[in-house]
Amino acid sequence: MINGNLDGDYTRAFDAVLFFRKECVDSDPSYYNNWLKTFKELLTYRCKHDIVGMISEKNANFILKAENNLSKYDTADSHQDSQLYENDTLPNSIELTLKTEDDLFADF
Repeated sequence: MINGNLDGDYTRAFDAVLFFRKECVDSDPSYYNNWLKTFKELLTYRCKHDIVGMISEKNANFILKAENNLSKYDTADSHQDSQLYENDTLPNSIELTLKTEDDLFADF
């Protein structure tokens, strides 16, 4: 609903997000918090910073321990502290097996 939106009206999308958030506040906040973290990363990757800002404006941020003690977040920005350790800091590498000169003529 957000990625395919053409007119810039995100009312229905945020209604759905807020409903999902409310349901997770009442049950298990990890579903919403994990989804929101992934969603924000996707929005940042797609340079949709205005929507990331709207998440804060619409009070759709992470569910905190004050709302549900099952949450792992104490403050609204506590997820940023752990982000350094959760991201893979090493570039993905491809394992290559190089043949030595002896192996080049093994097929003949």
